[in-house]
Amino acid sequence: MVWFRSRSVLALVSLGIGVGWGRATGPAHARQLGPTSFWAADRGRDRLLGLDRDLFPTELVTLRAPTRLAAAPRGGVYVVNASDGRPGGAHGLRYILPGAEVLWERALGPVLDLQSDGIQGALVEALPAGEGLARVLAVNPRGEMRPLVVGDVLSVARVGEQFLVGFESGLLQLWTSEGLAPVAEFDAGGAVADVAPAGGAGWWVLSHCAERGTRLSLHDRSLGMRWSRNTHSSALRLVPGPGPVVWCVADSDRPVVSRFGVSGAVELQVEPLVAVLDRGFALSDGGLLWVAPGVLLRLDSEGLVRPGQGGFGFLVDVIQAGAYQ
Repeated sequence: MVWFRSRSVLALVSLGIGVGWGRATGPAHARQLGPTSFWAADRGRDRLLGLDRDLFPTELVTLRAPTRLAAAPRGGVYVVNASDGRPGGAHGLRYILPGAEVLWERALGPVLDLQSDGIQGALVEALPAGEGLARVLAVNPRGEMRPLVVGDVLSVARVGEQFLVGFESGLLQLWTSEGLAPVAEFDAGGAVADVAPAGGAGWWVLSHCAERGTRLSLHDRSLGMRWSRNTHSSALRLVPGPGPVVWCVADSDRPVVSRFGVSGAVELQVEPLVAVLDRGFALSDGGLLWVAPGVLLRLDSEGLVRPGQGGFGFLVDVIQAGAYQ
């Protein structure tokens, strides 16, 4: 059975969404703040925010136009920002710890994607204009970066020393950190908009094909395809869950999110509060935390809207803080 949920924007009022470090700061200072559990990128106000588990701000780092986040060790975060404020201009990558400690920073060209396994990361960097190419860089917590592959790359995912790379041509390639060539390839049949780890099940793949629509596929660790299905949406991004589930978000046609199980069944479909749903984080209870202009919104495992947090500028990404090891 597929569950459908719908809520009005007016629900924000009844839910009593709190106010973060925006124009008001009272609620965040009227309570005991916990450790940083989440990181949020507020591009509208040029800042990176640490949040506790109740979504109250714990710290603030001033940073020009942060755009992408990925979990890093010691409760930290890998942060990509547009150094000159332009999507196609110079970008930077930083490793920041709680307490606003910047361990290192690196200058880059435009970054198209960023992902990590909680320790090591991978990113897609566009090469100089006119070439139509991008490269995948492997990143470690020491700030060392190693080029992996160059091509019409759109997306990347990393688990340990394995990298899944998606191309606009529809090609999927599986690489290892020391490899000089891919260890496996697969033709997805359409531009690979996003890829993500699926835990022990393998890899999630979201592709766009003119004839077959937007498809979600599950592949094993060697890229063998277990199944593929039409999402009946125009989703652009994947939000993998901690279990064998994945959310399809950033639908360009209608404000809907869908949660798929490891069998390919639609477990839940939700009409969200706002039209913009670009990035989010899957919660351990089967719910979803996502960013919208000015607010963080939360769904529980049944698709019901739960109290979130407001008072932000223009949020573009949110992640769970890395493990405090």
